[in-house]
Amino acid sequence: MKKIIKYEAKIILCKPYVPILLLINLLYSYYLLSADIILGVSDTAPFSGWSFGKYMGSGVLWTFLLSLLILITSNAGRKNVAVLTNVTGISPKKLNLVRSLIVTVFFLLSCLLIFLLGCVFLQTLFQTIRIGAYLAAFLLTALPCAILIIGFGTVAGNLHPAFGYVLIVLLLAVSLFAAAGIGGGYLLDAAGASYYETVSGLLESFEASETPFVIRGGYVLARSLYACLGIAVFWFGYTGSGKKDRFLSRMLS
Repeated sequence: MKKIIKYEAKIILCKPYVPILLLINLLYSYYLLSADIILGVSDTAPFSGWSFGKYMGSGVLWTFLLSLLILITSNAGRKNVAVLTNVTGISPKKLNLVRSLIVTVFFLLSCLLIFLLGCVFLQTLFQTIRIGAYLAAFLLTALPCAILIIGFGTVAGNLHPAFGYVLIVLLLAVSLFAAAGIGGGYLLDAAGASYYETVSGLLESFEASETPFVIRGGYVLARSLYACLGIAVFWFGYTGSGKKDRFLSRMLS
């Protein structure tokens, strides 16, 4: 199993565009910090939980979409699946799970880099960070997306790649609509970034001093539902019969 994991990690993550896209994502995160977050979200302090949550959610969204793209392209055009499963004895479902776990680890490590970049940036400029609020934002934005990647990865190998590209477009569209307050607002945001700007703006008019950082139950419920969606897709993909997989593959091909 270790050899399979090493082999798949090399195939998935050693493609030349992966580090390039990761570097672009980190540069985008730095741009957010230096051009947007440094001004504060809804007149809150740049180092407040609101500002960091908006930054973290924005970075997580693009990392999430990047990870899905890597997962789709890793499954598309793979001609050695049957050979690998026959030689190693590993089932295609377990192989899909291994691939999705590799991409999920990549996603979480990338999110951790974004988190550390934000902490170092704010500590350097303002000599203060609010680590509890930052960790809450990290967990609420990144973990549901990680579970979604695992869930999607269990079925991605059995579906046409076009399904994955449609999923990416839908998630991006929903998140952009949520940021604009359309179609349910922050409750439907894939990464939950719009919550921090929307709610801080609502609370600002009621507070004479700095807006206190709060996590509303509705937001936690929305993020939990995204995680449950990932678990449901995982259950369907991992426990579904081979006939169902072949039927879906024929329908989408």
